[in-house]
Amino acid sequence: MAPEILERWPAYDTKSDLWSVGVILFLLLGGYLPFEDDDEDKVFERTRNGEYFFHPAYWKLVSKSAKNMVTKLLTVNPNKRFSAEEALAHEWMTRGDEDLGMAELNIDTLKENVAAEKTKHKAAATGPGAANRMKDLEANFTGFLERQGNDSGKRITADGHAHRQAKKFIEEGNTGKKFDDCYDVGDVLGEGGYACVYRVVHKRTKQTYAVKDINTDVLEDNSLAALKEEITIMKLLRAAPHIIRLYDVFEEPEAGHTYLIMEEMKGGDLLTRITEKEVYTEREARKTCKIIFQAMDYLHKMKICHRDIKPENVG
Repeated sequence: MAPEILERWPAYDTKSDLWSVGVILFLLLGGYLPFEDDDEDKVFERTRNGEYFFHPAYWKLVSKSAKNMVTKLLTVNPNKRFSAEEALAHEWMTRGDEDLGMAELNIDTLKENVAAEKTKHKAAATGPGAANRMKDLEANFTGFLERQGNDSGKRITADGHAHRQAKKFIEEGNTGKKFDDCYDVGDVLGEGGYACVYRVVHKRTKQTYAVKDINTDVLEDNSLAALKEEITIMKLLRAAPHIIRLYDVFEEPEAGHTYLIMEEMKGGDLLTRITEKEVYTEREARKTCKIIFQAMDYLHKMKICHRDIKPENVG
C-alpha cells in the first residue's frame, strides 16, 4: 500500500498503483521486499516514510538507471511520483539490453553469486519471517496475471497503445441460447466462495476458453451490483493491452447462475512466478514491469479507476 493510503485513506489516486509496481520492481531486482520487518507497525512506518535501502550485497550488479526508476516509483509524495506514462518513457525502459546491469553475465554464475551473497547477508537484509510474508503477499495478489508473448496480433492506435486483435467471436449470450447449449465443461481451473472457473470448449468452433461460473443465488444485492459493474468494466476493456478479455456473458437467473466466457490465461500468477524464480535479470524485470505499466497506463487514461461505470455507457 502506498503511503497516502496509509495516511489519508481514501484520498488517493492512480499514483498509488505506481507505488505498488515500484515495490514489485524492487523485489524483482533486489530479491527482497523494500519495507520488510517482522513487526507490521514498523512495515507501515517505513512505508509512510519511504524508508528503504539498496543493500550492496543485492544491488551492486544493478544499473544506476534501474535504481533511479525504483526511486521515481517509491517516492512518498504522489505529486512527484512517476505516472505509468512517465515510467514507460524512462531511460531504463527505452535503452538497449546491452546497457542493462547483469545482461551480459552468465545466468548460472549470477545465481551462484546471488545465492552466496544472500546467505551471507540475509540477517542484514531480511527478517526471518520474509518467506512467509512473501507467501501472504502472493495470496493477496492472485489476480495480478502476467501476459507474455510478442506484439504479433496487435494493432497500434492513435494513443500509441498496442491493442490485441481479437479473434472473430460471435456472442451468443444475448440470443436466447443457454450456456450448456454452447459449451462443454472441462477441468476446474480455480474455485472461490461463490464462483468456480472451468476450462470449456465451444461446441461449434472447438475453441478453448475459461468460464467463470457465478452462483448468483447466494449473492447479496450489493454483490450482484458489483458483478454487473465488473461485467461492464470488462466489456469496456475488451481492446486493452495485457488485460484478460471477456468474450460473452450468459445470464440465467432462473438457474441462479451467470457465466462469463473469457480467454484462458496460461501464464500463471505473477507473484507465484516471482517466488519460484531464483534470479531476475534487469532485462527480465523490465519486460515484466513493462507489461504492467502498459496495462496500467491504459486503465488510467480510460479513467476506469475513477469514474462511475454505468451499464448504459457500454456500447
